[in-house]
Amino acid sequence: MSFEIETKLSAPDTLVLPTINLTPTGLRKIGLPAKQNITTYFDTGEFDLYSCGAALRFRRRADAGLDETGIWTLKFGPPVEGYTSSRSEFEVEASGIQAPKEFMPALAVFGATEAMNELASLAAVRRSIIFEAEGGLPVIELDDDLVEIVDGPNKGLRFREIEVEHRVDGYGEQCENIVQLLLSAGASYARSSSKLEQALENSQNHGLFSKLRDRYDYQAVSQLGVLARLVLENPEDAEAQMMHLARVLVTGLQEESVRRFIEGLVSRIAECGPLSGGRGSGLVQVIGEQVVSLSEALRKNDDSDAKSPALPNLAVELVSEFVAGKALSHRREASSDLEVYAGLLADLANLPRAAFHTGDEMIEGFIGNWS
Repeated sequence: MSFEIETKLSAPDTLVLPTINLTPTGLRKIGLPAKQNITTYFDTGEFDLYSCGAALRFRRRADAGLDETGIWTLKFGPPVEGYTSSRSEFEVEASGIQAPKEFMPALAVFGATEAMNELASLAAVRRSIIFEAEGGLPVIELDDDLVEIVDGPNKGLRFREIEVEHRVDGYGEQCENIVQLLLSAGASYARSSSKLEQALENSQNHGLFSKLRDRYDYQAVSQLGVLARLVLENPEDAEAQMMHLARVLVTGLQEESVRRFIEGLVSRIAECGPLSGGRGSGLVQVIGEQVVSLSEALRKNDDSDAKSPALPNLAVELVSEFVAGKALSHRREASSDLEVYAGLLADLANLPRAAFHTGDEMIEGFIGNWS
């Protein structure tokens, strides 16, 4: 997983890239060989992904077919208008026949549970320049793309797009200097942060993407991004899952969302028994199911009014209230100890099913230990 901050510029074909010398700032410039690729974008018929600030694409060599190996990319972050975007990015190497199974839980979070449609395909010649810091760390990437839409509503349209990607924190000033040099050379800010919009929007559907961006509340979409990261990161690492879950519950969700999520999680443990214990334990699946359930309410913007399902018994109610209360307590502290709360969640995941039905002492012990 990476987090990208990208500024996109439009440029005429005749524009000559200016000399960019960042040596005085300690960065070395490396030009990469040109690459030809074809990128195909996917979404549901209702544009569920785009409405949630997400994009799914498959990129392959220009001479490769969809059945050959390429790179699937899932990006997401709140939808924005204009030329700059900040998004999480996940990549999987696979054939283009269907979206990789690793993405399925996150796609479901965004409501994309039906078959995907091919929206458009773009052929591009990409020339890239990497700016490296000491030790060879790539911190800025400039991609100069000559693009032709080869399939989609705007088939035949050609355009040139230049992307300046801020890959590592601390180099924002250098990125802005590069952007200003490109603007001085004749580039302009792109009207959109997405190639997909240029591939699809035309006079017949003018305003479509603006409407899609306004479908859901900005805060709700931000929450969905947090949940999508939860089900994508470290699927085989139980300890990492607990740390990320702790981070989501302590910092990522509104209070009512925290309570609903935890009530569902505790109810599942009471029904199914321990969820921890390593690979194949069901923890990721259960978390994924709870994320999808919560995301439905978030997308509908009615989270604050939604009623939690009835809890099966008093033990589940007590544990849910305690675990949620601890999350909210950590949230209010100036410096939350996520490792401590992750430990609480790990113990929660190991509670046996019987504890919620016949083992009152185990419930009392769990609450007493973490009080």
